[in-house]
Amino acid sequence: MLLHRLTPALLGASLALSLAPALVQPAAADPTAPPAGSSPHAVHLLDQAQAALEGGREDATLALVELRDQLTHLDSADRAEARALFARPDGTVAATDPTAARWTSAERSAARSTCDAPATYGNHPFCVHWVPEGTRSGLLTLSRQISTDDAVAKTVQTLTRTWNTEIGTLGYRVPKGDGSAGSKQVPTRDRVDVYLADTGRSGIYGYAVPEGSASVQTSAGYLVLDNDFSAAQFGDATHPDAARQVTAAHEFFHLVQFGYDADESIWLMESTATWIEERVYSAVNDNRQYIAAGSLRRPGQPVDTFGDGAHYGTWVFHELISQRLGNGVLRQVWRNAATVAGDNARASLSSALRTAGSSLLNEFRTFSGASIVPARFWREGRYYPRAEISRTWTLSPTARSTGLLSTRINHLASVDVVVRPASTMTGAWKLRLRIDAPSSAATAYVLVFRRDGSVTKVPLRLNASGNRVYDVPFSASKVHRVAVALGNASARDGRTTTFRATAWR
Repeated sequence: MLLHRLTPALLGASLALSLAPALVQPAAADPTAPPAGSSPHAVHLLDQAQAALEGGREDATLALVELRDQLTHLDSADRAEARALFARPDGTVAATDPTAARWTSAERSAARSTCDAPATYGNHPFCVHWVPEGTRSGLLTLSRQISTDDAVAKTVQTLTRTWNTEIGTLGYRVPKGDGSAGSKQVPTRDRVDVYLADTGRSGIYGYAVPEGSASVQTSAGYLVLDNDFSAAQFGDATHPDAARQVTAAHEFFHLVQFGYDADESIWLMESTATWIEERVYSAVNDNRQYIAAGSLRRPGQPVDTFGDGAHYGTWVFHELISQRLGNGVLRQVWRNAATVAGDNARASLSSALRTAGSSLLNEFRTFSGASIVPARFWREGRYYPRAEISRTWTLSPTARSTGLLSTRINHLASVDVVVRPASTMTGAWKLRLRIDAPSSAATAYVLVFRRDGSVTKVPLRLNASGNRVYDVPFSASKVHRVAVALGNASARDGRTTTFRATAWR
């Protein structure tokens, strides 16, 4: 996937990570002859994919995956143009190919591979291909594709840790083998190919490419990573070594995902790939920059939203689940996804949570409440932004009720409200919360913030009809505020929940 890290100027805009099918397959694997004319939809997706690979702000992952699925709807000329976008850096492509990662013929002839020199680089389940320094051709003197020996060594080291963590420690499947593609020797058969190229010229850190026919659920693939992660190109504060680390962890996990279901929900692909950065390189913390675009900060936005960076920001949803139930839950999600082709994210997640002794309703309810005060729930939550509050009321002896709030809540989204006691509310005051939701798929989480700094957490269970009346302390001498997260754990949008809070004693 093409990965554009967010700079301050782009924060909150859509990031671009892209998946692109590759050189030999899917084109050769197309079972049907090109149609006489391309469908308008397929042409739109081709244009969108080209823009993404040129460094545009379109999400290249979604654009290229959709294009891959539409290859059979392109005519001969358009299909050839699409195939150029899928080619490996060392593949022969049309002169009009826009990809900054593409090597010239001189660069291809000079390229080297770590798998051709195991005595120097070790024997690994992956091969790193690069254009070396001190090349044999003077034509490469000014080549942008050249990688230093140090960059190659660091790439090998980074990929080794990534493989050992994701495949070894976390137990995910080995990426599907690609046969002899990318190999110069028989012993490199089915190893993961990684190409170093000047993707930074387009503002892209790296990408993962699924190969093979779109009619097949699983897919082999390869990686393209930037050759130097130059701060001069990317213009952000992430150190080049750190950028290489989290990019490799993220992109390699896409190859892992392709071995389960290459056409799974893009939200699930991107959010779990961003989550796994925390498992492999927790100290880097590059993924924190995305949280403000996700559902933690924007509770009214469904957790499974794709677009405007939301899908990267919701990695913290998976983080909370893994901290509560273990890392194996996300592995089970992908195992479940492999049982059904295409988008099966909600069902896969629900089933995995049931296997772990929980439920999607329970984990979403916890997430919605935790978002109000992240420091109390996530290990690194003190660095996370807090959820936006929709309404705040201050009650007093003469104004004891919030009145009736009626709010429509989308699926896997919530509305967060706060009720404060006025300073005059001394004595044995209590706050009565009345919730009337459309069904038992509604959720409520209550947080009582006390003057002594403690927080009482109440995951409020609603009855079978989605209703509940609940009292909490409300004396101003002891309580600073009461926060309530009203949520919708169903798959349906626009469910209406009513809420009223009344002070009494």
